[in-house]
Amino acid sequence: MMFKKTAPVSLLLFILLLAIQGCFTKPDFPFETTISFEGIQSIGVPDGNGGTIQDSIFVSINYRDGNGDLGLDPTDTQPPFQEFEVIDDDTVPNFFSRNIYLRVERRVGGSYVPFVFDNDSTSLSGRFPRVLEEDDANPVEGIITYKDIIPGGVFPPNDTVRFRVIIIDRDLNISNEITTDSIIINQAF
Repeated sequence: MMFKKTAPVSLLLFILLLAIQGCFTKPDFPFETTISFEGIQSIGVPDGNGGTIQDSIFVSINYRDGNGDLGLDPTDTQPPFQEFEVIDDDTVPNFFSRNIYLRVERRVGGSYVPFVFDNDSTSLSGRFPRVLEEDDANPVEGIITYKDIIPGGVFPPNDTVRFRVIIIDRDLNISNEITTDSIIINQAF
């Protein structure tokens, strides 16, 4: 006879559970990642003589992705993520070996112009880790904060820069491009 007493309660709990589950539907994001600017910070490392050895920059971006295939593990080194590729008998850097690209723009006379480092090996592009541990195709959204270092001596003291940023997912979809706020780097202490 215990069944007759608990049946209405169980039925009520079941209906309540279904109602709550209906409130948590998966978001419907496109598979191509969309990003927006969240924030930027620069922390200068003093050289002891009133100058800066280097600047650590932290760029934070909001992301939305329909299948959660963002980020690369250190073990993601096989095609299409290998460091180099051969094109017409030339070994060249592979664009898809990195999944975040920052292009520097300097303020010169009130306008921003692209800046290219003198040293070809200096780049503010790199990798960020996977945002999902598993390869589950689930929509995701969140914030990625990417850190890189601007070597000292590259820019004049108290220079103003900003960055254009894109990210790439593991299906090789390239996000929209965003522009960060400006920051002052190589500040004198």
